[in-house]
Amino acid sequence: MSFLFCTLLCSTTYAQATRERDSLLQHLHRVGNDTNKVKLLYELSEQYDLSEVEKARDYIFQAKQLSQQLGYESGILRFHKRMMYIHAVLSHNDSAIWYGRQILRIATAQKDTYQMGVASFNIGERYNYKSDYETGLRYMLEGQKMLEAGNYPPATKAAINGSIAAAYLMIKDYEKSISYGKQAETIERTLNNKVPLTGTLINLANAYTELKRYSEAEKTYAEVMQLVQSNNNSSYESMALTGMIDLANRQNKTKDIKRYSERSLQLASQLGDSSNLASSMQGLSVYYLRTGNFSKAKEWSMNALQIVEKNSYKEQKASILENLSHISFATHDYTDGYKYASEALGIRSGIFTESLAAKQADMREKYESEKREAQILLQKTQLRQKNLLNYLAFGSVAALAVILLMGYRSNQHKQGLQQVKIAELETEKQLLATQALLQGQEDERSRLAKDLHDGLGGMLSGVKLQLGAMKGNLILTEENGALFNNALNKLDQSISEMRRVAHNMMPEALIQLGLEQALQDYCNSIGVAGTVTIATEFYGLGQRLSATTEVTVYRIVQELVNNAVKHSEAQNLLVQVMRREQSLNITVEDNGKGFDAVHWQEKPTAGLQNIQSRVHYLGGHMDIKSIPGKGTSVYIECTIESNG
Repeated sequence: MSFLFCTLLCSTTYAQATRERDSLLQHLHRVGNDTNKVKLLYELSEQYDLSEVEKARDYIFQAKQLSQQLGYESGILRFHKRMMYIHAVLSHNDSAIWYGRQILRIATAQKDTYQMGVASFNIGERYNYKSDYETGLRYMLEGQKMLEAGNYPPATKAAINGSIAAAYLMIKDYEKSISYGKQAETIERTLNNKVPLTGTLINLANAYTELKRYSEAEKTYAEVMQLVQSNNNSSYESMALTGMIDLANRQNKTKDIKRYSERSLQLASQLGDSSNLASSMQGLSVYYLRTGNFSKAKEWSMNALQIVEKNSYKEQKASILENLSHISFATHDYTDGYKYASEALGIRSGIFTESLAAKQADMREKYESEKREAQILLQKTQLRQKNLLNYLAFGSVAALAVILLMGYRSNQHKQGLQQVKIAELETEKQLLATQALLQGQEDERSRLAKDLHDGLGGMLSGVKLQLGAMKGNLILTEENGALFNNALNKLDQSISEMRRVAHNMMPEALIQLGLEQALQDYCNSIGVAGTVTIATEFYGLGQRLSATTEVTVYRIVQELVNNAVKHSEAQNLLVQVMRREQSLNITVEDNGKGFDAVHWQEKPTAGLQNIQSRVHYLGGHMDIKSIPGKGTSVYIECTIESNG
């Protein structure tokens, strides 16, 4: 069990000056729209982090909008940090990684090695929660290297060692985990930092358990329980109980398994911690398996399986499937027993294969990067030599150039103004043409959908009823009866297909219930096929937009998801549509085969051209990040208007 490195960073950086909510709100009304207001908004968001997440997010977006208006880069950077933290707390790991990469990008541009190290470390933590431990540890060690280049405080050093200890625990290198954990423990005891000390001790106890050093594990867990009770830290208590369940199971302490599991289940339910909730259910399943109540054991394991499948917890899923195989074998259901065991083995093999593939891809990327840097260095050297000769030549004509420039400048300035005006008119003309084209397309889609549903659909349904009535009055041979029934089935399929096509042309949910419900219905319909798992996140779509805008946004998401499903061979998709006042952001990410996106604008596909036209219509811009073998991320930001 690991703890969030970003928790410490988000809290210790600003929480030392945290004031009560009422005081912050009063102060907020007195300040102007400056950087101090941005900081106050972020402080207010921290007050609601674990109690009212939506309110926290609302203050965060207010701070971002003001930061953009002020050109306040630190405020924009802090927006990504706060959003990464919020998503990490909610176990939205893909979203947290996305925001972490934005932090890394900004910090790299600013050459801020401390923030680069922090971002890299936090990204590694999120990969660990996705069971991609190799990638997670690589990011964390890179972060440690960047942070050690500076003189950072002891508390940060303790957090680094504690997080690396957790990463080594996850890849089952328990000796290294204990080595880093003991370093973190020493610093945290010196600083009397009880909260991070609790997380470090949980990791140490887990490592002691794996190495069968049970007495040390019991002693460490006992101290953890004293700390969580004195600090009323339910989250760490839930984590500790999960480890204690495992320890009790290994020591055949059946009653303790039940006691710890029930308490952990209660805490995890209160906290909304899906990972520990599944672990608690699994603990109860183990208890009932040990006591011979196999139906209860299977019931709890199936409940846990639903949670881990929903959240893509691969490692936990493998463990639950192994337990289900034990239950099946205990009830002499050998077919299910072998099935569950085989599926668990496949998941563990897949985790290893994915990790190995990621490592090889990273090595290739690193090699290519170093090769490019060497080429750039050679080119820079050659360029400096040429520049030296050019400076001598330029010096001789510089005086003549100045004289010519003075006469040329006035005429060029006038032409420049004319060109700008022409370009503005051309842009406006293109926008109007695009608007007319898109509106015409949607009008035609709507008309066709209505004709299909009301016209052709009604006719087909009428034919089906007539044929059904005729069937009872006809005397048919067995062969002709089978053909007649087959024709009715084909008619049913045709009606269903017609309705599906009509719905895709103009979803009824979009008109009746709004953009959020239409997007959710569409993503659910894609996920039902079982070929891809789609995680969705929608924020701020409760207020209706103009009909044209809602249709345009829906078509953009529909095209992006359709492209990912058809071409990327992805297993997982992330769809985010987030709105804050007049700002709308769309993110669609997949873990598919990716493509070379460096020059995509030069030769866009028909699908990308359609999307780009709609983005331009909304006055936005689109950014595509993709590397072959490493998935694709599409980010769209645009300005929209409310309906009315």
